[in-house]
Amino acid sequence: MFTRQMIRNAVIVVAAIVLCVWNIIPPEKQLRLGKDLRGGVSLIYTVTIDSTENATETMAKTIDALHKRVDPDGLLEISMTAQGRDRIEISMPLPSERVKGLRKEFEDALAQLGKAQLTDSRIDQVTRAKPENREKEIESLTAGSERRKELLTAAAKAFDDVAAKRAAFDAAATDEAKAALAPDVATAEIGYDNSKKAVLSTALSAEDVRHVVNASARRRTIFDGKSLFVLPSEREVAEKRLREAHPESAKDIDRILGLYNAYAKERTTLDDPNDLIRVLKGAGVLSFRITVDPGKYPQEAKVREELRERGPQNVKAQDVKWCKINQIENWIGSKAEAEMLQKDENAARNLSKLQGYVVESYNGEAYMLCWNVRDAGGGFVGRGERSPEHGPAGQAGDRVSDELQRWRAAGGPDPRARARADGGAAGR
Repeated sequence: MFTRQMIRNAVIVVAAIVLCVWNIIPPEKQLRLGKDLRGGVSLIYTVTIDSTENATETMAKTIDALHKRVDPDGLLEISMTAQGRDRIEISMPLPSERVKGLRKEFEDALAQLGKAQLTDSRIDQVTRAKPENREKEIESLTAGSERRKELLTAAAKAFDDVAAKRAAFDAAATDEAKAALAPDVATAEIGYDNSKKAVLSTALSAEDVRHVVNASARRRTIFDGKSLFVLPSEREVAEKRLREAHPESAKDIDRILGLYNAYAKERTTLDDPNDLIRVLKGAGVLSFRITVDPGKYPQEAKVREELRERGPQNVKAQDVKWCKINQIENWIGSKAEAEMLQKDENAARNLSKLQGYVVESYNGEAYMLCWNVRDAGGGFVGRGERSPEHGPAGQAGDRVSDELQRWRAAGGPDPRARARADGGAAGR
């Protein structure tokens, strides 16, 4: 009897040990070491809190805002803890060697993509090939895309047109004849440049892929007062747009996004402490920007065109600025508007809640035009207390766009920064 009991207990112990071991295999994936064992970094930041403010409430709001900026999808092991009345400790462990290797595979694939993409000089080489070799040269660049083949063929014809008009210009005997032919040459050269740009637009670039993987994977939930429905995430929308724009690169897109997904699946922290510092420097305090009323800015049409063609960072105007609407779901008033936005990501300006604002889209993301001129007191002109991130204001006239300004972090192993948590809703 005693022997049976010992055998039974031994079996139970062995089974428990096997189960425990099974649950931690492979240990490099199942056992997540903390900052003390894996190595990591802690940053201490000081928050400037006014004597009239509630310190506990201000600290909680600041930490919440920083969490949403640094880790909006809640996937990283980054801790933020209030220390005393006005300090925040932000800690992150270092990534494992396996995660570093997966990241390197992804980055190497992007680098190879950059080397293989179309270039202006490569297109010139193809269009200037001898007629008997040109078709073969064009095929070498099509990558199975009929659209790219058509554009390359059109570029070759445009080059032939330039060559013919140049030959006529060079053969002209008098200055008057050359002057008469010069506009035709210029027009042909512009046409050739435009045809090359059209071909280049079909190239899949590393920047295109980064735009997809850097977009939020969080799906957006909307309640219109009657029903609850879900919008696709920014990443899903960006990936769909990428695949539609580059059908000939489907295999490359699958391969590179597969490498990124393998890396992201095991990634639990930022890749480098400097990444954390860089993100925090871009996530300081709230400043408020007043939105431009429709028809009140003389160059509105021009800055709209610049945004559509070049992006928000390349608009030449200094007195206004395009600010991204991070949470577009807060501006959607009905299911019909949500469906409209799913069919056309650039239709944000038609949302009912955005009427009365200057809104334009770039690369599937909505931007609101705001004033960028400071008054004598150092604040932005105008008045208002609301952010385009969080939806329309509760009171008329409250039209502003907020940004988390930069924190000034000193160097050294324990960098500190000062931040001011002004009133109003926190950032993204």
